[in-house]
Amino acid sequence: MTASNPKDSFAMVEPLVKDLQLLEMPGIAFKFFLWDLLQPFFAEVVRTDRIKQETLYWNREMLLQLWQKRLETFSNGNIESLNNIAEKTRPYPVDELTYIFANHSPRDMVRIGNQIFAEQIEINPTSTVVSELAINRALDKFCNQRTTEIIKQEKVIRDLKKVRQVDFTISYLANQVFKETQNSTRNRMMIWRAEAAIVEVERIVESHSRQKRSVKLFAIKDIRVAKEMFPELRIPSFLQSKYRQCPQCDASILRDWGEPDSSTTCHDCQFDLTSNETNIEDAWRYKSAAYSRRRQYLDETVKPEQLGLFDSLSDTIEQVQS
Repeated sequence: MTASNPKDSFAMVEPLVKDLQLLEMPGIAFKFFLWDLLQPFFAEVVRTDRIKQETLYWNREMLLQLWQKRLETFSNGNIESLNNIAEKTRPYPVDELTYIFANHSPRDMVRIGNQIFAEQIEINPTSTVVSELAINRALDKFCNQRTTEIIKQEKVIRDLKKVRQVDFTISYLANQVFKETQNSTRNRMMIWRAEAAIVEVERIVESHSRQKRSVKLFAIKDIRVAKEMFPELRIPSFLQSKYRQCPQCDASILRDWGEPDSSTTCHDCQFDLTSNETNIEDAWRYKSAAYSRRRQYLDETVKPEQLGLFDSLSDTIEQVQS
């Protein structure tokens, strides 16, 4: 009843998390491990000045350590890294690839590992080495499956595949991709944002703009969705041309690197990847900014009662286009 519905999930725990008399009762303590999508509901009714709240964010070191422990446990201590039993992969070793495409989710990291072994068994069940072919096939299949889980509306996935870029402006989409008015494109992008498919990066001056006005640059938010937009690209080519990791906050940065209307700025912490900043105080500032931005993403998540608005808006756009 609550597995895929944040509103219903919160309704179940709401009487407990806002009952200060119960939660502050001497001699007893409560600890709730809550789905991050409950955050917008939580913030509206819970006294965070009296109820301590922490957010768990899996960084690279934590995930790779978890990955190592899982491998050790299920190999009776014989294997601590897939690199030890896999062919060399480019441009990252296989353990790093599982981290990148897990997108900070420990569950997805395990799912990718399971898919890799499933593909290897299908290719050659007697092999003592995990092949590069099995790894790349597994990542392609996982991205395909995960995209349909992240984005519920098929028409959004179809639209994104037409874009042929991982970062873009409204004018680019309106003039070059969908051949429509900018207002129609804005309405279309409202649906994309409702599906958490895109994120705002910064303001740029478009290279072809005669007025030299600054406009908003948007980018694909999830690397699995970005890979699904380019099924013809092999994993190495995709990563080399579309992906970087922010050295300050570990965000996956998806850009059309080298294109004139792209950006080298991290959408989460606003760090410029061409910068050489190493100051400890600056590093703390960037991490703090990334934390605030990720909280903002949750606050902007469309609540279940709002979905009808975007469904009807999407239908209207399709009718206008037809």
